[in-house]
Amino acid sequence: MSTIIQIKRNSGTTAPGTSDLVVGEMAYAYDASNDGASAKLYIEAVNSSSAADIHVIGGKYFTDLLDHTAGTTTASSALLVDANKKLNELLVDNVTIDGNDISSTDSNGNLTLTPNGTGMVVINKNDGFQVPVGTTAQRRASPVTGQLRYNSTTSQFEGYAASSWGSLGGVIDVDQDTKITAESAAGQDEDVLTFFTAGTAQVVIADGALRPVTDNDVDLGTSSLEFKDAFFDGTVTTDALVADTADVNGGSIDGVTIGSNAVATILNVDNLRLDANTISSTNSNGDITISPNGTGNVSVASDSLLIESAASESATLGVYAGEAAAALVVLSADDGDDNGDDWTFTGNTDNTLTIGNDISGSSVAQITLTPHATVASSTTAIAGALTVAGATTFSGAVNMGSQATTNVNIDSGAIDNVTIGTNTAVTDLRVDNLKLDGNTVSSTDSNGNVILEPNGSGNVVANTDTLSISATEGEASTLLLQTDEGDDNGDDWTIVNSTSNTLTFNSDISGSSVAQLTLTPHATVASSTAAFAGHVTIAGDLTITGATTTASSTNTTITDKLIELANGASGSASGDVGLVLERGNDANVFIGWDESIDALVVGTGSFTGTTTGDLSHTLAAAKFGSLTLSTDLAVADGGTGVSSFTDKGIVYGDGSSALDVTAAPGGADATTSFQILTCGSSNGDPVWTTSIDGGTY
Repeated sequence: MSTIIQIKRNSGTTAPGTSDLVVGEMAYAYDASNDGASAKLYIEAVNSSSAADIHVIGGKYFTDLLDHTAGTTTASSALLVDANKKLNELLVDNVTIDGNDISSTDSNGNLTLTPNGTGMVVINKNDGFQVPVGTTAQRRASPVTGQLRYNSTTSQFEGYAASSWGSLGGVIDVDQDTKITAESAAGQDEDVLTFFTAGTAQVVIADGALRPVTDNDVDLGTSSLEFKDAFFDGTVTTDALVADTADVNGGSIDGVTIGSNAVATILNVDNLRLDANTISSTNSNGDITISPNGTGNVSVASDSLLIESAASESATLGVYAGEAAAALVVLSADDGDDNGDDWTFTGNTDNTLTIGNDISGSSVAQITLTPHATVASSTTAIAGALTVAGATTFSGAVNMGSQATTNVNIDSGAIDNVTIGTNTAVTDLRVDNLKLDGNTVSSTDSNGNVILEPNGSGNVVANTDTLSISATEGEASTLLLQTDEGDDNGDDWTIVNSTSNTLTFNSDISGSSVAQLTLTPHATVASSTAAFAGHVTIAGDLTITGATTTASSTNTTITDKLIELANGASGSASGDVGLVLERGNDANVFIGWDESIDALVVGTGSFTGTTTGDLSHTLAAAKFGSLTLSTDLAVADGGTGVSSFTDKGIVYGDGSSALDVTAAPGGADATTSFQILTCGSSNGDPVWTTSIDGGTY
């Protein structure tokens, strides 16, 4: 027995109309009289206007067009490329593509490449492309603007424009006697640019030089046509230089005497200006530095060196020695005996200033500082430290309260009945092994403690909002709380911040006494909270006596295998029991036992973890990888209502009753059975058949 499906058909070539078919139905006009030469396959579809339309989708007519060797173009046939996606030949209008040639078939026909819009003709090759090559005599008789070729007579590329052929190999005029060449002949590679005018070589650029071809033959400008400016970064060598004015803004002028014939009135050298008897600086607030060479000195051959400052400024004499050398100012007088005539002021490399004299014999050299010769109350001030090697005698009173000195070192004796730091705070105070410096009290003995010990029952009081204990690098900081209860058992508690970033509370308890840690945020407020920002590890049991336990952690890991809810419940069961999943703005989820329906449910609603009793919820969807039931699931609950079906039967519905199933399609082999399921004509029940016939049109 074989299964047959016949579509609508016609023995001629007439195409079916939309009334002959329905959407999706096919028909075949098989052109029996011509052995199917024009046979075509049709199907009805719907077009964009929602109207029925007949489409041609195949047939012998089209397969005959494909019935030839792939890659070979055949007249009145489709184009089929071979395994290499090639055709042996292609004719398009007047253009033939055959092998590597593209040619025109019409007489003297051009080949034109016209890209669309702003597109370009691109030759995608990086080693060059060949333009036409020929002699001058072989030029086209009627050239057109834009033609390019290589002229083998002149060995140059040339192009046609402005009604004449011109060279493309450099700068050249039409008659080719004025030009710039890069080599004397093709392939010479001389690396020289030669400028020709009227057939004569004039100037050459080669080896970094611009030079005339003939010595003393080419002028730079004329007497009537001069260059404006000339800039040189190297040496300018000339037989003679005649200039109205000459500005030398860089480089050097060597072996020249300035002012031999006439005195120069002003001479500017870098930032220095010499004008009349004055040497001045031209840069804003610029210094004038006199720097002798090597060990040479600066000598002023005058009885006075006058330093005059500008208005409202100080007068300063600066002498700057070389690296690791002292700066020296010498004042030499001549009193006729040549003894103690010279006084020296020396700025030493150890940051000291020495005033010296070359006195000898019995004469006495002395330094007199007279701030004002006629005013007894005038003062000589020394801003830095004053070191006196010998004994110092003060004929007047020494008033240290005036704060005339910055530092006073008293290395022995006693200071009694003195208030230190009344006018200005002392910056560093040492008392035995204690040092007070800035805001720090420290010990000066090695690893010495700093002990605060009040008198009698007095206390140490820190009036601050923060008491900081800072350990040194690599050490823990410890706060020791020590009491004395009389039994010396568990008297000491330490609070230790270790280098592993943990805070530890420790006790030295021993024996039967019990040490306990009590955290009381507020003794009389039940809702007060003790907060721990980091981790809390409890080695023993944790008992919580409050009504609500709130865990705000991101993830909670519990090693217990059983979790008991409603612990302590007694009597008949009442109220739902389970887990509530908080979902923010969306409805929360309940997974648990619904006491009102005696069932395990998953539901959604507005309840929270603090809701009690029977929850108001809506049953939620649930998905399982597999689900095993002990009874058949009814159709009303989404099941089939039965436990098994006829082998190879087809299942179909029966209202709210259990699903029905057809008989098996038969025992024959699948290659000969081909049975088709359809509806019976009497009751509409599914039945099997072996043939579906579409009929004719």
